[in-house]
Amino acid sequence: MSTSHTPADLEMRLRKAIPATRAVMLALVGETPRHFQPMHAYVVEDERPIWFLCRRDIELVQDLGGRSHTAMINVVSEDHHLHASIRGALIEDRDQGRIDLFWSSVAEAWLPEGKTSPAVTVLRFDPADAEVWLSDNAFKLAWEVAKANYNQTVAQSGEHAKVAL
Repeated sequence: MSTSHTPADLEMRLRKAIPATRAVMLALVGETPRHFQPMHAYVVEDERPIWFLCRRDIELVQDLGGRSHTAMINVVSEDHHLHASIRGALIEDRDQGRIDLFWSSVAEAWLPEGKTSPAVTVLRFDPADAEVWLSDNAFKLAWEVAKANYNQTVAQSGEHAKVAL
């Protein structure tokens, strides 16, 4: 299924959906794949990277070992009209300025050692590409399902595209 949206429009919709959701699912892929884990993502306007605050002692950071690794982020928008899978490179970036920028009372609840603690770090995800699915509203989806069942065809609902980021 293709899309009528431009790649720039899809990227914009994706970048708006990421910070609007409570958590994305993040995992390393490759030699030692791990299960996806929920992480709150931070997006800075007019910057490509996606950022994550976390503890340095979690398995994900340990697996990075100070090197860049291929990782995936799965995103579902709050309204469930956008689903995406983003591939890119993940690396630990101990930039205290970034930690200060993203620090909040929510971050402090998960990281009680405080923002200057060596136990706290920031991860930088540099997106390379994504697959994006845009789904129809519930009424249109119900119509497409009923039509497909009546005609004994496959439902055609929503749009799908691959996007270079």
